[in-house]
Amino acid sequence: MKIPATALLALVIATSPAAAQEFKVPKQYESQFMGQVMSLSLAQQCAAYIKTPGILDEMRTSLLKFAHKVKWQDPQAKVKKLMADSKAKVNGPIGLETPASCSDLLRDLKKSNGKKG
Repeated sequence: MKIPATALLALVIATSPAAAQEFKVPKQYESQFMGQVMSLSLAQQCAAYIKTPGILDEMRTSLLKFAHKVKWQDPQAKVKKLMADSKAKVNGPIGLETPASCSDLLRDLKKSNGKKG
């Protein structure tokens, strides 16, 4: 069953403030955090269904950069938990993951991580 993009967006936004509190994200970084969570969700879908090599490594790097920006204690553990939580929610394609969207996300992640893509 495919979930419409708007439903996914509503789901991500509904869970992100709670996740932002759980992960102790300062108020001014909450929207960035939601963007990271949405990107992570799509990256997990791309890894599972489109088989996009390297996307989860780039996502991890991006999340670690964010973790350092918001000064999380033990950023490695928090990023690991975020990625595990996101993977646990992947139970079927959502319809947003296409070869183009996955390659775009990978390119954007590489760019934001300071790599040539």
